[in-house]
Amino acid sequence: MTALNHDRRAFTLVELLVVIAIIGVLVALLLPAVQAAREAARNSECKNQLRNIVLACLNYESARRTLPPASTNASMELDNSIGWQVRILPYLEENAITAEVQANEAEAAENLDFANTVQLPTYRCPSDPEIEAVRGRKYNVGVMSYAGVLGSYHSRAGVADCGPEDECVGGESVAIFGPVNLDGLMGVDFAVPTRRASDGLSNTAMIGERWYQLRTWTFGSYYQSRDDGQTASPTPPRGPQMATAVSSAKNISTAVPLNANLRSVGFYELHRDEDRPAYAGEPKTIAYNDLPFGSFHPGGANFAFGDGSVRFLNDDIAETAYLAIASRNGEEVVTE
Repeated sequence: MTALNHDRRAFTLVELLVVIAIIGVLVALLLPAVQAAREAARNSECKNQLRNIVLACLNYESARRTLPPASTNASMELDNSIGWQVRILPYLEENAITAEVQANEAEAAENLDFANTVQLPTYRCPSDPEIEAVRGRKYNVGVMSYAGVLGSYHSRAGVADCGPEDECVGGESVAIFGPVNLDGLMGVDFAVPTRRASDGLSNTAMIGERWYQLRTWTFGSYYQSRDDGQTASPTPPRGPQMATAVSSAKNISTAVPLNANLRSVGFYELHRDEDRPAYAGEPKTIAYNDLPFGSFHPGGANFAFGDGSVRFLNDDIAETAYLAIASRNGEEVVTE
């Protein structure tokens, strides 16, 4: 009787290890591509949100003949007024929060009990992995990934303090706050008609991405003291005050470039231990109104321009071009 042949082919241990190694290499090669595709999708969503926001600002302008102000002044010093983000809510179809604002005739953001419990998805960039854990300083509630652009006059003019003829107020004499530029598309306690954008709306940035030192999304600005000295006045002061802290919009400054490396340029003067990024003893030199624009997208950040377009600005944008896009009337020529 002949024996049956029971030989069967099988993988050796070496062959299995080779296959596992090949699979590992393929995964390592594919993972960056998958991550890049996911970031591209997040960046696209972020751009769409910015586009909706800037179009809401332009719809506001169509209805009121001016762009929304970055903020208005509250009657009382140190009260945070509402920002442009609240004023454009009707044009984003956020009817519930709009109704609260109208019902309360809200002048101060502190009075918006309902709004100050809401995190609006439109105001949150999906590329920020930690934004759910970031909360506004005042109420420990929702924040915003975007801010208006106040202008760049203080940096372009190279002045230490802003004089009566300058397009800025405050300056180095108000160290913690810094200057408030007046040459952008959004103003503090004044509204800008589009006809005042002599550089062209397509050349002037209105809103950009931010992630460092975010604040409660409803906040506009507050002033430390009135310039007119009338502390008992029941009516708000007119125009930006010398000592004003603006949460809803920021300057563009030569001292703090796009996506600035904080360990090189310095941190916010009141940076706390619990703030991001982690602080390791670097200088605290950045004034509140000069806090940088930036994003978690690799290589740059998105900005919405006055014509409704949204563009990605690279980190290595020339300093002169970065300052130029911030001003509505600087008479600069900016090319692509």
